[in-house]
Parts: sequence; C-alpha cells; structure tokens
Amino acid sequence: MNKRIKYFIGKAMLVLIILTAFKFSTATQLGKLNNYHIYHKDTLVCSIITDSKSRQGGFNRELLERFAKYSGSESRIVPSAGSELDWKYLVEGKYDMLVFSLNDSIPEQYISDVMITRETGGRDACAVRVGEKRLLNSFNFWLSDFKSDDTYKQMVFRFFRAYRLSAMPEKFDHTSAISPYDNIIKKYSDDIDADWRLISAIIYEESRFINSLSSPKNAQGLMQIKESTAARYGVEDLMDPELNIKAGTLHFDYLFNLYRKDGLDSANVIKFALASYNAGAGRIKQCREHAASVGLDPNDWEEVVKGFDSMPNFKGTQTTKYVKNVVDLFERYKQVVE
Repeated sequence: MNKRIKYFIGKAMLVLIILTAFKFSTATQLGKLNNYHIYHKDTLVCSIITDSKSRQGGFNRELLERFAKYSGSESRIVPSAGSELDWKYLVEGKYDMLVFSLNDSIPEQYISDVMITRETGGRDACAVRVGEKRLLNSFNFWLSDFKSDDTYKQMVFRFFRAYRLSAMPEKFDHTSAISPYDNIIKKYSDDIDADWRLISAIIYEESRFINSLSSPKNAQGLMQIKESTAARYGVEDLMDPELNIKAGTLHFDYLFNLYRKDGLDSANVIKFALASYNAGAGRIKQCREHAASVGLDPNDWEEVVKGFDSMPNFKGTQTTKYVKNVVDLFERYKQVVE
C-alpha cells in the first residue's frame, strides 16, 4: 500500500472518529436537555387563586390540564382554600403548583420558599416550591413552546372574547360561538336530546360562563349546582367545567321530563323546568297547586305567575325574572348561532 493511500485512509478514520465523538456528544447533550425539560408525576395537584368574577380561572385550569397531559401526568385541580392557606399548602407539598395573579403579593413568610414561572397570560403565573426546579423548567419550556402555537391563540380568543348579549350580532347575522365551553355543552345536550343553545342560555344566566363562581348557598361552577344535587348524577368535582355541565344538564333533563310527563306543551315544559331549576321542583309544585286552588291553569306558566301575589311565602319575583331572561336569551341565541 503506497503512502498516498495510507494518508487518505488515515484521514478518513480521523474524520470518522470525530463524527462519532460529535454524534455521541450531541446525543448526550440532547438527552440532558430533554431530561432537564421533562417532569413527570403520577398526579399533578394544582390550585388556582382566581378572581371569581372573571373567566381567567377557567383559562388557567385548561392550561394546567394541557401541561399535565404533556408531562404524562394526571391533573387534579383542587378548589382554592383561601390565599394564605393556598401558599401554605404549596410550601408544605400538598400542592405541586399554584396559579396566582402577579398583581397580588406573595405572603412574606413564603417568598423565599417558592419559585415563579413565566406569565401564563393576563398577569397570572404559577408558583412551585423551591427544590422543584425541574417542574419549573419543564413548565416554562412547555409554555414558551405552547404560546407560539395557534392552539394557544385560539384558547385565548375562546376564553376572553366578548360573550355579552350586547356583543352578539344583530338579528340574522351569525356568530361562531356562545361560550368557551361550546363543545362540552353540545356533547351533553346531545346526550339528553336538548338544544345546546338552551343549556348555554342557562349557563349564561347562572354564571356568565365563569367557572370559578360560588354562591352564598354553596351552588358552584358554571351551572351553579349544589353538591347534593351533583351527587345524584355521580359528580363530585363541580369546579371541573365538564363535570359541572354534565351534572347541570342531567338535572335539567330530569326537571324537563317531570313536566313533559304531565302533558304540558313544549313551551311550558321549558318554562316550568327552568323555574324548577331556579327555585326547586318542590316549590314550583306548590305554586301550581296554589294556582289551581284560585282558579288559574296550573299547566300554563303565565297563569301560575299570576297566582304568586296571593301566595303567603313565595313572591316569585326572582324566579319569574330568571325564566324570562333564559327564554329571551335562548331565542336570541337561536337567531344568531346555528
């Protein structure tokens, strides 16, 4: 073998060694990078300190659920225990992540015990415990990537566009959506063969599509369901939008069928079911019995309303307004949403 051939063979071997070393080094670095940005836990426990008058809570909930799915984890979003306790639970390890507003201050005793992620949107961010740097880095890495995706932009639009009735197009124009939860509402409305726009009108009247809403009477979430009512339908987590809509829709279906069995016309079935959703089926039964006792038609909602003035313990002002608002909004939705 002459010197020239030996020279080229030597060069080729050197190049091969360099390429192999580079490939190994790159793979090692990528492995470290991926490992650095991947966080996994069987169940990611999170809570959200949120303004009960905004849709930010629902947005952050979906964001956390998406991150958990990316991490290969189950998500469990627990109701806020109150700001001070939430921070305590985070530091103690009862929560893995806590969403809070950057406009609010962190309790002084916990400042050195937590780390803050990038903004999730709308001046909110997540806090994690000191020592959970991999979780922090993983969330920041995922969020940065997710924010560059059209899905994030669509999600922002879905939650923060105007859904007020006054923002709906005029008659015979059409809008593409009623709420951030249209797909869920359609799913459970189909299950009970109901018009999803009617269920949407109920949700608007109950909560204005604010998922984190709770009433003084402990009605919770989008459809303002009480725990005792939800339990009938096997639902526990009323702050989960899908489960809340499931329970509320099934309960409305139960009430709807009560009056359909009585042979009422469809318009009155809807009105009595709405009245019962608002005031309770027992109360509306009393109203119908009273109407019959004073010579009014117990199967006609407008006739029953006339009897409210002579009822000793129920004036029905709020319920009458509720039924009218939902029916009017339902009619408007039918005009502008297909």
